[in-house]
Amino acid sequence: EGFAPGTRAWRNNNPGNIRYDGETWKGLAGSNYGFNVFVDLQYGVRAAVINISNLIKAFGSIQAYVTAYAPPSDGNNTQAYIAAICAATGLQPIDVPPLNHDMMKAIARAHFEQENGKVLADQYISDADLEAGLSLTPYGAGLLA
Repeated sequence: EGFAPGTRAWRNNNPGNIRYDGETWKGLAGSNYGFNVFVDLQYGVRAAVINISNLIKAFGSIQAYVTAYAPPSDGNNTQAYIAAICAATGLQPIDVPPLNHDMMKAIARAHFEQENGKVLADQYISDADLEAGLSLTPYGAGLLA
């Protein structure tokens, strides 16, 4: 569906398409057809970054955490997803990404492009939007987790 005015991801302020599972995310306003709805894009970016970092902590390598995040069983092209994350970060599928501002920003951008399409994600999720969301995480500018 993509992230653009009128799409579910846009209406939900949820560029990571995080499914509703009862988690009490900061800025969560509810759910819509099984996906989290956030009060604004900043909180949607924040949730996506925290979700991704938790998956990296739990599963390790890019290949392992992306397979958990976007499994083939959900209709995802998981290998393309892994390739996109690797291209954005310069890492290999077996690498464990370091959890810092620049890496999480690159990974989040790549996730949003995979979830919503590169053109739409780049058009509607600005660098300022990414920084605003990251500022609400341990990965805000200059901070390390």
